[in-house]
Parts: sequence; C-alpha cells; structure tokens
Amino acid sequence: MNELATFAAPLGPLATARATLTEAEEGGELTSQLLEAAVALAAEVSARLEVEREARRVAENDLSQARAALAMANRLNGLGDLPASIVHEISNPLTALLASVEAAERWLGPPQHNPKQAVLSIRRGAQQARRIQAIVLGLRGVTLSPQCFAKPVAIPATIQEAIETMQSEACDAGRRGP
Repeated sequence: MNELATFAAPLGPLATARATLTEAEEGGELTSQLLEAAVALAAEVSARLEVEREARRVAENDLSQARAALAMANRLNGLGDLPASIVHEISNPLTALLASVEAAERWLGPPQHNPKQAVLSIRRGAQQARRIQAIVLGLRGVTLSPQCFAKPVAIPATIQEAIETMQSEACDAGRRGP
C-alpha cells in the first residue's frame, strides 16, 4: 500500500483517501471505509489519466498541423527569386503562342489564304500552350499544400477559345483601321 500512497502523494485532492488508506493499513483493518477510499483514489487517478491522454492527443494533433504549416512555409520560402524566373519561363512560350496564333490568323485571311499553313501555326501554338501548362503545373506542385489537387484542363478547347478571341479582336481592329 505504501507504493500506492507514494504515487498518490502529488495528486493533492486525494490526500484524504491516502490518509484513510494509510491509517487502515497501519491498523490492519480492511473496512468499507478503506474500500471506498481505494475506489475513490482509483477513480480520481483514472480520470486524471484520461484528461492527460486527451491533452496529449490534442497536443500531438496541434504539433502535426504546425509541422505541416512549417513544411509549407519552408517550401514557399524556398521560392526566393523565383518570380522573375517564372515570368521569364512563361513569357517565352506565351510570345511564341501569340506569334503562332497571329500567323494562323494571317494564313486564314486574305490575301494569303492558306489553311494548311494556318493549321501548322495552330499546332505550334498548341505545343507552346502545353509547354506553358507544364511550367504552371510544376510550379503549382511546389506551392500548393498537399490537400490541393490539380484538375485536368482541356487544352484544345482553351486554345480554340484563345484563337476565337484573337480572331474577334483582329476583326475589330481591322474594322477600326491601323
């Protein structure tokens, strides 16, 4: 019983139960009072352990979230001078895409009407759009949290929309004059 009393000593509110157990042990008595004190002590210890388990679970969960946030911050911090590099990497294929779309527009309009050349220009534009997409997806993977997922994009439909927009703008510009 001395080990139990030693364990219970720092628990403060259990002093009465500990004192009762100690007195009963010294007197050699096993009374209902002793049993009640032992049950009370066990219940209090069990309740405190449960509270500590819950606090530990919450702390471990908080630590896990903090680690994930730190990992994300480290990834973002590692980007450093990346914005200038991103602009450069995306600017080149965008310029090539624009040139291809403009060339297709010229091949489709008078006086050079040549659909085969227009198709080649559109294909070059699509190739540049895929290059841009690869760059953006690579960057997205670096900067997004693990919960984020990329979703597929219909590149041909996007290119078609861009071509239609460019044609519309070119027609409007042609009507307005140089």
